Amino acid sequence: MEHRFRRPGHDAEFKCDFHILRFSDEGNPDPDTRVKEIVDCIETWRQDSAPGVVVVVFIHGWHHNADPDDTHLKGFREVVEAITVREWEVVNAVRPVIGVYVGWNGDPIGGWSAIKRVPVLKHVSFWRRYRTAHAIGMSRGFQEALAKIISAAKAPPEDRRGNPTVESALVLAGHSMGSLMLQSALLELLHERLDSLLFKTDVPDSDGPTEVRTLSDGVRVFFPDLLLCLNSAADSEIAQGIINKLNWEKMKRRAETRLDHVAINYDAPLFVSITSTDDKDTRRTWRWARLSWRKGWTRRTDGHDSTLFTHTMTLQSEPARCAKRGGVPDFGQAWHCLHLPQPLDTERPERPSFPIDLPKGAREGSAELEHERWLLAPQPNARNASRVAWIFQVPGTISKDHGDIFQTRTSALFMAMLQVSGAVVGLSHTFAGNFERAEAEELQA
Repeated sequence: MEHRFRRPGHDAEFKCDFHILRFSDEGNPDPDTRVKEIVDCIETWRQDSAPGVVVVVFIHGWHHNADPDDTHLKGFREVVEAITVREWEVVNAVRPVIGVYVGWNGDPIGGWSAIKRVPVLKHVSFWRRYRTAHAIGMSRGFQEALAKIISAAKAPPEDRRGNPTVESALVLAGHSMGSLMLQSALLELLHERLDSLLFKTDVPDSDGPTEVRTLSDGVRVFFPDLLLCLNSAADSEIAQGIINKLNWEKMKRRAETRLDHVAINYDAPLFVSITSTDDKDTRRTWRWARLSWRKGWTRRTDGHDSTLFTHTMTLQSEPARCAKRGGVPDFGQAWHCLHLPQPLDTERPERPSFPIDLPKGAREGSAELEHERWLLAPQPNARNASRVAWIFQVPGTISKDHGDIFQTRTSALFMAMLQVSGAVVGLSHTFAGNFERAEAEELQA
């Protein structure tokens, strides 16, 4: 449904589409018609918007739900609003933004519900909710709904004049057990219904935003731009299964563009998993809860399985100079800076490092922001140096615990990953515009 909002201190009114899609413990959408409403919304906007749309799906995790006062519902709505404002800042909202919040019973229900208010005993529910989340992810109802949303955003239909439409941006994100649901469903669909996720297209490379392309065995395809997992509660075997299948299909997301006269050339991720080193729930509680499973204690989530790690994220400098972009309207947003990949002249351009300046706190009114520079760098000897998956940990100063994913710094990192992956979310409608132009000018000089 249409969602209108304003920024404090500004008269401009913005609008996006924001939908809540609830699932029962058996994996059935409630109501059944809601999936059709979301699909119709995406398809209608794709037909009416020449540059396409931006669709972001988020599945919450443990201890959360779809109640109006849920903190993660509010946090995700703020992310969708931030993406909407970014579109307005430069391109005047030519791409509609559609947010889909997937809700389920992340806390016990019935007689067990009282324990969620007891600080220690609330962890007893982890195993019961984990099994429920996995069952929903494996259910036909959930997988059907996910496949329909992906198809609505990615299948190459025609517009109202019969012309092929450009590829729209689609991000699938999950937190905690929401990541378990998302990964379980996608792995099943990749093996059983690949044609519902991956679409071959006749759209020429010269049409639409082709600076970032998804390829399958060298042929351009339409596929979800990014699977983003935050403090994932999925078993690393599931993540490994997804990576293996993408590699088997020879999937690659290729970024090739120029910023002024500087070439940008690397393999962008299709799958990113970010986990806090201070997330005790997926590091400890997850393992204790799985003791009854085969090899339960020896198993890890993808965010705590070092054999899957591909990157590191380390603090480089504080403070960092991250100037606010000039020449664009200021609606009171916080901002970050994504710098050019390093080095630009490497022999392995598919795996560069990315300096990212993250805000140290929320912006107050028209005040400037303090930033610190972090370096997202590939591990040179990573056992799973996959071109499609980036799996890494961040320190507690970025995400302080399991549920800390929607404060200013973590949201900025979320946005940076959308940019790196080529979902084209930033202060420009071109992929190259996501990177800091001042650096390109310095290199030319």
